[in-house]
Amino acid sequence: MYQIKRGIPIKDINFNCFKATSGRYRYKMVCDDIFTFDTETTSDFLDENNRPFMFDYDNPEKAQKAVKHSIVYLWQFGINDNRYVGRELSDFVDLLYELKQYCPFKKFIFIHNLSFDHNFLCNVLKFDDVFARTPRHPITATVNYFNVEFRCSYVLMQLGLEKWAESNNLPVKKLTGLLDYSVMRTPLTPLTDDEMNYALADLDVMYYGLMALKKQYGHICNFPLTHTGKTRLACTEKMKKEVNYNIKVTSLMPQTLNEYITQAHAFIGGVVLCNWLYKNRVIEDLDAYDIASSYPWVLINCKYPSSRFYNAPKGKEKRYMYNDNYLYIVHFKAYGVESNYNCHFLSTSKALTLQDVMRDNGRLVSCSSCEYVLTNIDYELFLRCYSTQKIDIISFKFCRCDYLNNTFRKFVIELYKNKTTLKNVDGKEELYMNSKQSINSLYGDFVTKIFCDEVVFKQKVGAVDNWDKILLNDENFAEKLRSVNKKRFTNYKAFIQGVFVTAHARARIFHAVVNGLDEHIVYTDTDSLKVYDYDGDYFEKQNEIVLTRHAEIARDLGIDINELSPVDIKGIKHPIGVWERENHIKRFKSLGCKQYICEYDDGKLYLTCAGVSKLAVKCFASVDDFNIHTTLTEKQLKACSDGKGHTAEKLTPYYANNYPDVVYPDGYVAKTRYGVCLMPTTFNLSITPDDLFTLYTVIKDKLNKTYYERKNEI
Repeated sequence: MYQIKRGIPIKDINFNCFKATSGRYRYKMVCDDIFTFDTETTSDFLDENNRPFMFDYDNPEKAQKAVKHSIVYLWQFGINDNRYVGRELSDFVDLLYELKQYCPFKKFIFIHNLSFDHNFLCNVLKFDDVFARTPRHPITATVNYFNVEFRCSYVLMQLGLEKWAESNNLPVKKLTGLLDYSVMRTPLTPLTDDEMNYALADLDVMYYGLMALKKQYGHICNFPLTHTGKTRLACTEKMKKEVNYNIKVTSLMPQTLNEYITQAHAFIGGVVLCNWLYKNRVIEDLDAYDIASSYPWVLINCKYPSSRFYNAPKGKEKRYMYNDNYLYIVHFKAYGVESNYNCHFLSTSKALTLQDVMRDNGRLVSCSSCEYVLTNIDYELFLRCYSTQKIDIISFKFCRCDYLNNTFRKFVIELYKNKTTLKNVDGKEELYMNSKQSINSLYGDFVTKIFCDEVVFKQKVGAVDNWDKILLNDENFAEKLRSVNKKRFTNYKAFIQGVFVTAHARARIFHAVVNGLDEHIVYTDTDSLKVYDYDGDYFEKQNEIVLTRHAEIARDLGIDINELSPVDIKGIKHPIGVWERENHIKRFKSLGCKQYICEYDDGKLYLTCAGVSKLAVKCFASVDDFNIHTTLTEKQLKACSDGKGHTAEKLTPYYANNYPDVVYPDGYVAKTRYGVCLMPTTFNLSITPDDLFTLYTVIKDKLNKTYYERKNEI
């Protein structure tokens, strides 16, 4: 049986139900109370006799070879500020039966990280409908019998519970450091008050956070499903009167699957690279520059497709090149390709074909032939960044271009202004966070893949995998397109516009490369540069150009130019789109993309490594210790602590749906089949064998040549 930990019995709750008047639940009775759910679990491992044991940091191999297993030992459920707990998941089902009796209408139950708890709930619930964009990561999961829809609040907020409470100034906070996850617990294990309070505090954060969202959206059924969806709703509201523009934008949607595939080929994300001249070297005395809101800037400053794409007449392609009135997408094959710079432009992962290729951390150095689909922005950069023997144009499609809608551009500027002026202002935390999250999500909204494979969940115990995909084909593409066209009066963006957002942003980075900074750029990531031994005026001149554009944009939009240079709480101006100088870096070392360590002038070390917490910096005494083939052990990562209950421990999830019966030392018998075991793992600083070969051959020769040339210049 479950227990009431705080509040009143379910039968005494006066549920707030009403008939929805709009949206996907229109004319349906829904419950507007806030329901929350969470679990506490034990991750253990089974020996050859199915006896459980915990992970041993001094002997990790034992767990690595064992069967991974997990159980729920506590669940918590909230109805508004009422709290209910149980030790067995079957008790939660009993609660749902009771809940159905007193509130039979549609209910929305929020779980922070549904992808984790969903697998455990499969032990006791039969899900009728699961919506997900990727396998094992459900966004919603519905159980019709109980009329409940589980939703992922993490997907909605993109914030951990601790950060959610802090950034939104909630009256509660997540408790940390009170639960030792290395202890084996079962539903029979007595829990201390601290352990129980730790669990209940998570629901408190969710409750108050969702209360704030309810105030913003009116009703829970109006909540968007995703973080990007929050921005989409805000933009839709701003653009609801721009019907003609919205209809025009909808006409830019790809009309066939092949057209969409071409656009998807042309889409390239933000550029992240380490100049191979500086890879695996300690570089001293670096300056760092960052573009103030790079993606929002190109949304208000640059032109985007404003018509459908048309095939250019054969041999007439040049009339559309370097022409401000047109954009184009070109499919080409190039031969005898060799990079002109040390910062290599194209990613080999986007190539349709490659032969005899030399790579630099996944970027194209040279090849005998390559085939790409690129926007005009990327193609014209390709012509500058690479020498070629021959280029064959396979297809060349052009369109007219124009700036985005003025109402939308003004909204971008409004969000940027709020994000800048309201930071750290008492009483404005909610508006600040909404503006910050919205402006950071604008680009993501444009490139949300409306046309994508369908992820299907089929719940079957013992199956190899409960998840499957229905690949995008002509038939389901046409169906998705019809759905998009039905929303043509409110749809304000097209995927192809998002393709050009990143292209415009990349162009600013590589404009620096091709204008004298190639040998000075040590590292770049999307909107930032770390430069070495450079005393030129490139950044100052670029900022003058940006400020000139400010005046033109303000005139076109009929706004005060100061809207583009808002002032923060300290009285400092922050012009959008300019290169801002960041903290000086004393020493820096990178092993490649998203793998670097730096020491600032205050002597503190900072680490950025994809796949591991920044706290792992405590594993290094200095920049010099950051070396190829270094392995950070499970024990080392766990020891990297901030003293507040957080560590750098790296956990790998192992999903299962075929657990055996397991008898625990306290006599508890686990008969669950589904679960997720979180196993500590190591982190390796490494580069690919190809990059390793290049590092000690080609790059070594280049370094010697560069040193010789600079010596002669002196």
